[in-house]
Order: sequence, then structure tokens, then C-alpha cells
Amino acid sequence: MNQRVEVIRKPVISIITVCYNAVNIIEQTILNVIDQDFKSFEYIVVDGGSTDGTIDIIEKYQDNITVWLSERDKGIYDAMNKGLKIAKGEWCYFMNAGDYFYDLNLLTQFASRCKESKYPIIVGKVEVFNNDQTSSGYYPSFQDDIVNYNPRYLFNAHLCHQALFVKTESYRAVGGFDLDYKVFSDFNTIISIIEASGGLDKVDIIFSKYNLDGVSADYKNAMKLFVESELILKKHGDKSSQFIYYVRLMHMCLFYLKMSIRNYKR
Repeated sequence: MNQRVEVIRKPVISIITVCYNAVNIIEQTILNVIDQDFKSFEYIVVDGGSTDGTIDIIEKYQDNITVWLSERDKGIYDAMNKGLKIAKGEWCYFMNAGDYFYDLNLLTQFASRCKESKYPIIVGKVEVFNNDQTSSGYYPSFQDDIVNYNPRYLFNAHLCHQALFVKTESYRAVGGFDLDYKVFSDFNTIISIIEASGGLDKVDIIFSKYNLDGVSADYKNAMKLFVESELILKKHGDKSSQFIYYVRLMHMCLFYLKMSIRNYKR
């Protein structure tokens, strides 16, 4: 483990980036984080043992990274748990390689609002984009600014961890991320925290730009995502009819078929 000498004793925010063989996208993410104008944060980078030059880029900026490590892991959620174990900030944000904060004063905006929160989760929005930088919209999409805590509603609104700042201790209180889920464990964790705390706070801030071509957005993982999400929804009390199940299956197959055709044409 590599640790910067000048460590903030109790940072407001811990930002955690997990990556593996991300040489083409990691630098933009690192620069976006370290150039934030708010400085009471720590930056943790957890690499899964990259062999493509990612480590060289991390080392290039290691004086601006609080802690970084590179070792084999059991997948993205194992890496996220490693970062969570190290984190010392009051609030935690997971910034995937390839994603970046919407503005360079985003952390300042968040810090001015987090003191007002009565819940351990604060949700904003993310702009979802593809590898060709085209935008796919802003999420989560809550109806009429009313948050319904039904798991199916939150799932349909596309609630994702990139749209959330979460109290570090709340992540730990529910055990972090369950490694039995390979592509959708973050949703399970967030629902568990909402159930334990009774809700979340909303802010009218776009937190980040989220690369749709990530692990859970990969069309090759479509069926795994479908199965995991349904298992998680049922685990948290969803009682939707079988009709909804099959409609969603058909919708997902069509969606990923379109993605497959788009990628084939590139």
C-alpha cells in the first residue's frame, strides 16, 4: 500500500476509484478529482493488478493520491470493499475509472449541503454518456420530486451509486458490498442503507458524468444483471407480478440488442 505523507486527519469526504487495466480512461478521472477546489477530502485508488500501464499513470499522480494499492481482487465489489476499509472520511463517494465530477467545484457544492442532511444518503443526479461522449440523459428520474422508497421504484428510476454520497459508517454498518452479487451489489447495499435509515435526502445538483459502458452496463452482462436485480428486488420485499418480470425481460433484451448493434457498427 502506498500512502501520501500529508494526510488529512478527518476528511469530510473519501473518494474511492477502483480500476483494472484502465490505461485509456484513468488519467481523466484522477485529474478531475485532484483538481477539485474543495480540499478536505482524501483520494483512494484501488487497482486490481493492472498490466496495461494503468499503474504508471497512478504513480505519475501519486503525490496527489492519499492512498493507492494494486493487487489482485475478486472483482469490482471486492475492490470497493478494500477502499471502504481504508476510508476515513465522513462521507464516501465511489468514482469509477472513466467517470468524473460534473464540475471542478462539485465537492464544494456538496460540502455546503451535506450539513443539512438528516439521512446518511444524499442523492443528486448523474449524466449518463457513452464511449463516443453522446449523452443518454440524467438519472435517477424521480417522478414529481417525490421519492418512493419501494425498491422497484428506485430501480426503475435508475438509482446508481454514482448519484450518491453516503456516510462511510452507513456503508460499513450493512457490511459493505456483498460479493455474491457480481454486477449489481451496489444497489443491494444502497437499498439496505435506505431500509436501515428510513430514507434519503435529495439535492438539485448533477454530481458526475457516468460512463454507460461500465461493468453493469455491458450488454454481455445483461442476463446476469437481470437475474441479480430480480433476486435483490425480491430480497427487499418486491411483490411485482410475473407479468412485470417478463415485460422487463423483453425490454432488457431489446435494449441490449440495440447496444450490440451499435457496438458492431463502430
